[in-house]
Amino acid sequence: MTAPAEKTAAKTATNKASPKAAPKPKADPKPKADSKEEVIPALWIKAKSGSIRRCGHRFDETGFGIALTALTDEEVEIFNNDPDLIVEEVTGV
Repeated sequence: MTAPAEKTAAKTATNKASPKAAPKPKADPKPKADSKEEVIPALWIKAKSGSIRRCGHRFDETGFGIALTALTDEEVEIFNNDPDLIVEEVTGV
């Protein structure tokens, strides 16, 4: 039977003999922002009160933004002329 001290010495010798894997470089969690970020024109649309559906979207009093490239000219006109909606032109990055 092997003594406990001999087992520990044997494990240590084995661990020292095995090569260590090279540390992996850490991936940058957020890509660095380019100084020339693309500005995206959008509409921030919210309901004046409650909830309302228009053009396949549901708007509440919090609202949300929709890129103008995702909307047709007709949809933009409908949103802008709807008395139950508050529409603001915004930009996103």
